Amino acid sequence: MKAVVDHCQKAGIKVILYTTSNDGAGDSAQSKQLGVYSDFVRGLAREKRCVLIDLYPAFVDALRKADTLSPERLQGEDDARGLPAEHTHMCLRASA
Repeated sequence: MKAVVDHCQKAGIKVILYTTSNDGAGDSAQSKQLGVYSDFVRGLAREKRCVLIDLYPAFVDALRKADTLSPERLQGEDDARGLPAEHTHMCLRASA
């Protein structure tokens, strides 16, 4: 992943990195593993001075509040509607 970021930056591309989202239980083994990956992405963004869209904490917080978010809920069936898009927009505005 570092090599890809380096290659893009050398080509003059502004790299935007995303932490991952999760549609399982907030405290599941999958969520914890994705947390480790998200930590790596945060570190890479810091190291390479990339824009970071940090979706992982928003999803973990929403999952803990709702207990679980099914794919249907993430597609707009309830209060989670727009969570990824709104968070991304907020992060992009902050990085401008």
